[in-house]
Amino acid sequence: MPAPELDESQPVFGGGPVDDAMDQLRDNVTWIIAMLAAQVFNIPPWAATPSGADLDKPDYVELVHSDGRKIKATYSYTGDDVTGMVIAFNSGAGYANFINGTATITFNGSGQWTGTTWA
Repeated sequence: MPAPELDESQPVFGGGPVDDAMDQLRDNVTWIIAMLAAQVFNIPPWAATPSGADLDKPDYVELVHSDGRKIKATYSYTGDDVTGMVIAFNSGAGYANFINGTATITFNGSGQWTGTTWA
């Protein structure tokens, strides 16, 4: 038996409060996918494309869902380390940053990751 596929459009119960709750759940799934995207993981059916002059250190990665939704992770660097990230979502009306979708990433003097805070 194959593994189940993530289908964010399901379930639909015919309107009302249950569907409102499912929309909130789908929004949370979108947030989780955005967080994974920030680490440059690619999750079907989201197609990922890095952009920028140096693809070893892309300016941003854009994920596009098969239904047209988009997520963009925009990076800032100190040297070779990603030290900032802004996550934005576009459902068709243009990009808007996620609330608490800005990360500050810190490293110690040896270049080891020491933590990430979100604001």
